[in-house]
Amino acid sequence: LATFGGKTTKDSDDEKSEFSYAIGQTPLALLCTVSISFDHCLFFVYKTGFSVFNEKESIRKDERFVHFPNKEGVRITCAALSPNGDDLALGYKDGTINVFTSILSLSSTYILDKENGDVSQKLIHPREKVLKRKMHWHSLPVKTLCYMGVPGSRAAPSLLSGAEEAVLVTWNTERGLNRPTHTLPRIAKGCLTHISSYDSSSSMGDTGSMDIIVRSMDNTLQLI
Repeated sequence: LATFGGKTTKDSDDEKSEFSYAIGQTPLALLCTVSISFDHCLFFVYKTGFSVFNEKESIRKDERFVHFPNKEGVRITCAALSPNGDDLALGYKDGTINVFTSILSLSSTYILDKENGDVSQKLIHPREKVLKRKMHWHSLPVKTLCYMGVPGSRAAPSLLSGAEEAVLVTWNTERGLNRPTHTLPRIAKGCLTHISSYDSSSSMGDTGSMDIIVRSMDNTLQLI
């Protein structure tokens, strides 16, 4: 059960409005909520799938969600949103990674078409049109994902992944290859739990310089 709250104006007085929406029959284990500004949409990622929610008040409440249940039967373990604000990467318990290309724009268009389109016209769900790239290197569950790129840049961002192997893996999602472009092994004595990247070009004076911070289960932080 997902609950959303906000404010509505009625007779010049502000009052809180709240509505709930049942996403599934079982309680959700919410992995992350990714808030973005693209067309007022939000990502909700949980172990058995993910949903896109449009927070525009002009759209009917029962039309704001697009659901993507995980039909592969493998639990989702982590997620990351691309700097382009449109692609979503998901890591799984079996060590695989799926990248859903342009999933946000497809979902946003689908929501708006349901709201404004002709009821006699058959709409195609975004899961039937999305391009999904599958990658596999990890033999253990993927614990963390992070894109390395500058928001708004046209350059293809790299995707970083980590798991219990303590190997930092770099992927080029634009090539469509099922093998990483680079691996950095044995960077810690435990599982990689968090990866973060940021643009250091403004502080260092370089162009396109990216720094990576990795946190491990052994309670260490490394700047790469």
